[in-house]
Amino acid sequence: MDLPLLDVDNPAGIAFQTLAMVAINDSFMIESAIYHLLKVHFRSQPYYADLLDLFHETTYKTEFGQLVDLITAPEDKVDLSKFSMERCVLHILS
Repeated sequence: MDLPLLDVDNPAGIAFQTLAMVAINDSFMIESAIYHLLKVHFRSQPYYADLLDLFHETTYKTEFGQLVDLITAPEDKVDLSKFSMERCVLHILS
């Protein structure tokens, strides 16, 4: 992930964006570690495919819920009338 053009006169802004990028990368690393652990410990089990499906579905629902939070709930006001499947699909595809 590349950093966008930053205001070099604002070190706090650079530090915040860098921290945010590290946090995003950490989340990808944790997700990858989970699937690696599942593979190492459960690959030979007959329920391995079902287990992967369960984790993928849980990840999908969690990420979708976070998206709904981001697009419907500014920090000062929650407005669920802003939620629609069409809006979520637009955010996902953009």
